[in-house]
Amino acid sequence: MVAANSLEDFLLPKNNQIIIRQIIQVLEKEAPISKDLLYKRVLAAWGIARMGARLQVHLDGHLKSLALQTTGNSNHPIYWNASQTPAGYGIYRIATNDQNKREPEDLPAEEVAAAIKHVLSLQISLPKNELVLATAKLFGFARRGTNVELAMLRGIELAINSKHAEEVMGRIVWKG
Repeated sequence: MVAANSLEDFLLPKNNQIIIRQIIQVLEKEAPISKDLLYKRVLAAWGIARMGARLQVHLDGHLKSLALQTTGNSNHPIYWNASQTPAGYGIYRIATNDQNKREPEDLPAEEVAAAIKHVLSLQISLPKNELVLATAKLFGFARRGTNVELAMLRGIELAINSKHAEEVMGRIVWKG
């Protein structure tokens, strides 16, 4: 944790390299990671609990300077390490405790697609609704809310688009 006496300390130009180093460290440990979660991790290291407009602009400038690989959309980008390839990503991460649990909107579609492939490899095919539930449970979500469902559906769509699964008469079928 960096000792910051105020929000102004975080914004000082002399701290820019520290912030960039922290962004890179978070990416090395947690990528792929959503922009919101990345910012939350960096701000927590400074003892800052809430994102404000000035902080957002400041961190956006640092991210832009790093020219990182992204997926997702402009409203919710996912950042990747240089060593990671989104197209061939086949790993999904499950939180071991509540502190590491991610919100559904923080789950990269590529990671959800990897979990979809795992579930389908065990079940061969499932109705879409059941696949959403099984995958949500895998990520530790006990209930199926709108955000959970959307995250799982993005993963299903990506698994279908990448030819790892197909939809046949309302069922999602594993293609191996």
